[in-house]
This record gives sequence, C-alpha cells and structure tokens, in this order.
Amino acid sequence: MIPEKLKQIISVLKDKTIANKAIWNKTSGDDEYKLKIGQGSSIVVSIYYGNYDRPFTSIAVYNQKGEMVERYNTEEEEDAQSIKLLTAFHKAARDSYYNVDETMDSLLAEISKEDVVGTADSTQAEDEIDEDADLPF
Repeated sequence: MIPEKLKQIISVLKDKTIANKAIWNKTSGDDEYKLKIGQGSSIVVSIYYGNYDRPFTSIAVYNQKGEMVERYNTEEEEDAQSIKLLTAFHKAARDSYYNVDETMDSLLAEISKEDVVGTADSTQAEDEIDEDADLPF
C-alpha cells in the first residue's frame, strides 16, 4: 500500500496536473516524466513492463541533493486502489507533457467545422517502393 504522505502528494499533484498547474518534463527514460519542485526536489513517475507484459507504474521522490528519498512501484502491489491511483497519476503527467487535452480539443474543433477533413500527401516518400514499377535488374 502506498505510504500515506506519498498518497497525499500524488493526489495533490494529480489535481494540479489536471488543472494545468504543474509543468512536467520528459526524462531520458521511456514513458517517464519529471516534475521539479522548489529548490531542487523532484518527483519522477514512470511506467514499464515486467516479465508478463503487465504494466507497472513507479514513483520516486528526490530531495534537493538529488538523492532518492522515497520510491514506490505497483510491481510490489496487489492493492487495486493504489495501482489505480498511481496509474491515473502517470496518465495525468503524460497527458500534461504531451498537451493531450489541447490537441484533442483542437482536432474536435477542426473536424466539426469542415465538410472534408484531411489532406493528401503531395509527394511520395522516397523510401516507398512502387510495386508496379519495372525492376532495374
């Protein structure tokens, strides 16, 4: 089960993230996002896949010296509520970083006002092969 203080931090940050009041950055890890807080503390949330292709979510808290002071991941967890909370937190961070809501709103506005949507590519990609073309050999 997620420690109580960490659960409170996740809950507050998830709400701030959804309200666009948290600025997330991408780390060098796959599907991993970092929130810098104050004078150097940070939170990193990530998702990864274990041996059975089941996704696991992880959160790590770093102090101002860059030392990890708390870590929790759902791989060790069987509590569905904790898994749901941490997964929702990761999704909020990911969606915030990629501006998912803004992109979806923009797409919806665009496709709602046009009769015809989409554009044809004017050039064929160089790496595409024309199956009907004569072979050079």
